[in-house]
Amino acid sequence: MNGKTHWLNVKDLLKILNRNPDHLMKFAENYLEFKIEKKTNSLRDGWYLMKQNITPDMIKEMIKEYCNQYVRCSEKNCRSYQTKLKFNSELKSWEMTCKSCFMKKFVKDIKFTKLC
Repeated sequence: MNGKTHWLNVKDLLKILNRNPDHLMKFAENYLEFKIEKKTNSLRDGWYLMKQNITPDMIKEMIKEYCNQYVRCSEKNCRSYQTKLKFNSELKSWEMTCKSCFMKKFVKDIKFTKLC
């Protein structure tokens, strides 16, 4: 790979979304179709997107899609972003619970795609 882009404020985003870093990273890799690496073990140091010329619009679209699938309540009369996502180890599936309307649903797992 020729270059990489440093995504520095990923920690702030994860705090706002209240989501697992590995879950977002797996989604982002699949959505953007390239590898992402942690700069260090500390989120404050950000992630490396293993591609040059990443535009802010690419990141914004990825975040929007992630929120639609894994953050925003899908209940028609609710649509709250105040949700919790946790892994149900018995069923081996991710479960999202809305803190506003208390709706629970299982969300689709993120499948790995082959990344170069």
